[in-house]
Order: sequence, then structure tokens, then C-alpha cells
Amino acid sequence: MDQSTSARSQRTKDRNKRWRQDNVEHIREYQKEWRKQNAEHVSNYQREYQAEYKDREDVQFKTWMRNLHRNYKITPEIFNKMWADQEGKCAICDQAMQPRGRKLSAVTVDHNHNTGEVRALLCRGCNHGIGCLKDDPKVLQSAAKYLIKHGHYSNLKGTDK
Repeated sequence: MDQSTSARSQRTKDRNKRWRQDNVEHIREYQKEWRKQNAEHVSNYQREYQAEYKDREDVQFKTWMRNLHRNYKITPEIFNKMWADQEGKCAICDQAMQPRGRKLSAVTVDHNHNTGEVRALLCRGCNHGIGCLKDDPKVLQSAAKYLIKHGHYSNLKGTDK
């Protein structure tokens, strides 16, 4: 590309930029009308884009880091130390956990809802269980007594007490 073509190209870019700056409202109205007329296309495009965006490794990592800080006030280093100390297992049921995901074996950060203090890493099932039992040790003990008295699924034959 020679200098005259380069200069002409730059003048065109400058002219187009000025036009966009001078016609912001016109452009906004045009885009609004286009989106309205092509609502199904826009909706499908956004759905596909969001599905791909959420699956990106960098996006998942940034979301995880942001949630650790926002929800629990801990860093990834603190989380990783807790994970290593617990050997990747739930602090209650000792089940191996997945570092991320939505399955029952996925890790959750258990914390005191009143103080915000992080207690340990739990599998999703144990975290939901203690949450449903109001994080109250008395209720948990009562539930344990109930299961012992009325039988529970984890009893093996010949081991009932």
C-alpha cells in the first residue's frame, strides 16, 4: 500500500468516525429497530454465544476466582491449601470431590452464614444437608439419633446396633 492509499484510508476512517459521533442517536435507533425485526436471530445468537462463553476455560477460572473473593473473602491460594489439606475429600463424608461442577460430588466452600467464616470444603450433598438442618449441631445430633433408631440406608447386614 502506497502513501496516498494509506492517507486516503486514514481520511475515510476519520470521516466515518466523525459521522458515527455526530449520529449516535440515529445509529442507536437503527440498531434498536434492527434487533426488534430480527429478535429470533438475536436471541439464538446470544444463546449460542453465552453457551460457548461459559464453557471457556479462562472464563470459568475468572468466575471461580471472583466468586471465591466475593462470597467467601478467600484467595485461590487459600482454597488450594484447604483442598490439599483435605486431600480433595469432603470434610464430612470423606468422598472424593471434583474441584468444580454441579454434581453432588462437586466441592463447595462451607461457611458460617452469620460470621462469614470459612469452615471447610464439603461435597455438595453434605453442604446442602447441613444447610437444610439449619447448621445446628443439636438438629444434626437429633437426626443422627433418628436414623440410628429407625434404620438408615448405610447399615450393612449384620452391623445393626
